[in-house]
Amino acid sequence: MKEITSRDNMAIKQAIRLKQKKYRQKEGRYLIEGHKMLREALIGPSVLEQVFLTRASLESDQLLAEAIYGADCYLVDERLLGLICDTQTPQGVAALVRIPEYDISSLLKPNAMLLLLDQIQDPGNMGTIMRTAWGFSVEGVLLTPNCVDPFCPKAVRATMGAIFHVPVKEDVSLETLQEFKENGFQIVGSTPAADETLFDQDLTGARIIVVGNESRGIGPDILQLCDHQFKIPLNPRVDSLNAAMACAIIAVEALRQRS
Repeated sequence: MKEITSRDNMAIKQAIRLKQKKYRQKEGRYLIEGHKMLREALIGPSVLEQVFLTRASLESDQLLAEAIYGADCYLVDERLLGLICDTQTPQGVAALVRIPEYDISSLLKPNAMLLLLDQIQDPGNMGTIMRTAWGFSVEGVLLTPNCVDPFCPKAVRATMGAIFHVPVKEDVSLETLQEFKENGFQIVGSTPAADETLFDQDLTGARIIVVGNESRGIGPDILQLCDHQFKIPLNPRVDSLNAAMACAIIAVEALRQRS
């Protein structure tokens, strides 16, 4: 394990710049923080490229030190770790993880349940939806162009480790959605203007469930592709739900039908 003492070290500089989306996209990797996230990364198929540890963290968690054997590991002080991390109080460890690439064909499974997020903008919502997807056996999350980056630090933290276990496919086009339909998927969209409710829907079989932008909802092009549209029944004095909450309610009903 190498020790780094200067912020001018290239490994430190490379880690710091991954706070910016353009470098995450260019280099194909992202930053995670904390012992829990690192353990979840080790459980899943993720590839750890570099790990940064403080001495106190290394001494207090020998099992973790053994688990990360094989990755490029660096010993740093709290000051340098603070420069790398996005949080105010880092937990003693951070790591750089390779962004996985998923082919559409890997998601074309019989009876698969997928989520399609249309222009979701809030990183907290994105991360919470990912966590919901993992919790309710969603087999993949599709993102339309202009969604918030699911690998930004705030979104990654909000996933609570789900980012390592749920396939995410970004920049999904209308043509790709049409390909899903040609392979037996039905697309069902959540929109307050629908006549039918969530509980009228058949969510068994191969389904793509669409949740739209926090303020504008599902875009018209996506709505046109939907085989069915539904609303979540609400108190008439309530206009709408948070996007993450809506996803959770829909996922619960889908899992209930599939169980």
